[in-house]
Amino acid sequence: MPETLRPRVLVLGGGPGGYVAAIRAGQLGVDTVLVEAGRVGGTCLIRGCIPSKALIHAADRFADMAGSKTLGITIDGAPLLDLAQTIAWKDGVVDRLSNGVSGLLAHAKVRVVQGWATFSDAKSCTVETEAGPVQITAEHVILAAGSEAGGAACAAVRRQRHFVGRGAVAGRAAGAAGGGRRGGISGSNSASPSRSSAARSPSSRPPTVSCRATTRR
Repeated sequence: MPETLRPRVLVLGGGPGGYVAAIRAGQLGVDTVLVEAGRVGGTCLIRGCIPSKALIHAADRFADMAGSKTLGITIDGAPLLDLAQTIAWKDGVVDRLSNGVSGLLAHAKVRVVQGWATFSDAKSCTVETEAGPVQITAEHVILAAGSEAGGAACAAVRRQRHFVGRGAVAGRAAGAAGGGRRGGISGSNSASPSRSSAARSPSSRPPTVSCRATTRR
């Protein structure tokens, strides 16, 4: 038999909108369940703003060392970058913050159900988890599932995820979106003066982007 939960509040999505709402509801003593397909933290924490800024920080430090001769500072040999160690450090930053969010949810007595939710009506859904299906019926539902980019934004999102997943060449952060308008906050965090051909378009209007709701963040 599938497990059945009947919380007062169901939050769909573990990003900044979802986990903040769930934590606050739990702090107020409201029985709350949060559904997230992946790790809590959302795009910003897991694969967007936070890892991008971590890698850019490392690239800046490398560039400072490489250019120190102009300040009269001599380094014995050229600075070297162990990219695998840099990525491991970035992953450690993300892990600590995501674990911190999980700790806040646990402290607020919010139950986290990991999996994809399929709604049968406005307040009832089934979540497919590794342990089997979980049926949830709530009094109130908060949809904070984010979106997936479609159309012109897809390539920018793929470039940004590749950038934070594998890192950039030291001293040069590859442009993940060619500008904040087309790539969003995460894209602008990892953009450089090197622009894509789309960013050089004379049109000042942003492209039309189609999105669909999803629990993947």
